[in-house]
Amino acid sequence: MGNRNLLHVGVEFMKGPVYITDVRFEDFKDTDEYYQMGALGFRRNNAARSSARSTVKNAQFGFADPTEGNRVKDYGNDDDLYTERDGDDIANFRDADRSVTRTDVCSEAVTVVRPEPFHMTPECYKRTGWNMAWCCQNFGEIRVQDSSSTNDAHLVTMVRDDVSTAMMESDMSHNAPFLVLLGGQYSYSMFFNNQIPNPVKILTEAVSNSDYVRVGVCLPPNADFQLKTFHPSTFKTIDKWTLVDKIHDLDSDTDGGKYFYDKDTGYFATVFRNKNDFLDDEYHPNPRNRAIQLTIDIKSGDRAGNDCLNNARNSFGDLSPKVSLKRNLKALLRSLLNDVRAKRSISGEDNNREIPADATIPSEWGAGSTHTPWVTPA
Repeated sequence: MGNRNLLHVGVEFMKGPVYITDVRFEDFKDTDEYYQMGALGFRRNNAARSSARSTVKNAQFGFADPTEGNRVKDYGNDDDLYTERDGDDIANFRDADRSVTRTDVCSEAVTVVRPEPFHMTPECYKRTGWNMAWCCQNFGEIRVQDSSSTNDAHLVTMVRDDVSTAMMESDMSHNAPFLVLLGGQYSYSMFFNNQIPNPVKILTEAVSNSDYVRVGVCLPPNADFQLKTFHPSTFKTIDKWTLVDKIHDLDSDTDGGKYFYDKDTGYFATVFRNKNDFLDDEYHPNPRNRAIQLTIDIKSGDRAGNDCLNNARNSFGDLSPKVSLKRNLKALLRSLLNDVRAKRSISGEDNNREIPADATIPSEWGAGSTHTPWVTPA
């Protein structure tokens, strides 16, 4: 019985990005005693980041879910073999044509994610048998790099601004990835648990022109620092940037090069927005394979760990974008029109409906006949 929790999957998402197209799965039902099964799954004990551009398109499943098998499967948080390393926490893939989730609630691409409060919104549905959830939203990756030689000095915590209790703490000291909601409806803030690294380097994946995100960072109060980025425009020194008076002034920034910094609290923020959108069927992790990289070089200031977020909220109010009301009304309207069975909440709701098996294998799929019929010699 010691092997009961072992998970076997047909295709395993790793670092990626991984692209899966025109594939059919059969026979992925849990056994009664030994194994959990899933057609699509994720590497266990994954120290590597999981790409936000991994995508499934035109997938078929020859079984009903959940009665005859699992289209997707990951370990549950209470499973002894679930390790909660960064690659485990941000396990995800894009269901580009909804061929995995088979949902008509979402009008565009669906993202399958871990059902953590950090990821869940009113537009997310938990799938109990999968130990995952799917959301009618696009996600990207914010990655914090640390060039320090110290292994654990700069652990970082990312907080969602609309729900201060929804947070993720990275267990990687040199490359901390976080899965974030894109489109400008949500924003995030981070603080360093022990010591602020220098420089602070932030990179993006899957962030485009229309799918952007605002991110804040707790820097030293009254700090002197330099800013540098080369995309979407080149701003090599802070004098090339524009300091805005209010944090919400950033939400209308479409060109880049603007930042907010409050000297009293040390709270800094900027918008990560790519120059381009993805082309149809573009396989790069970023549009035209160009990531955004921001470098914050701290010249002076106390770099001791500083959770400045409560002070920031007390000083200038709610940090989340002003489009929050529009976001909530949109989610409510969608739920009323498309899925009255599912109640909506900030943590997502269970959606364990039966997903029927797909039709028989199309005749044009596969290699066709692979042997010559036997002819009895005369």
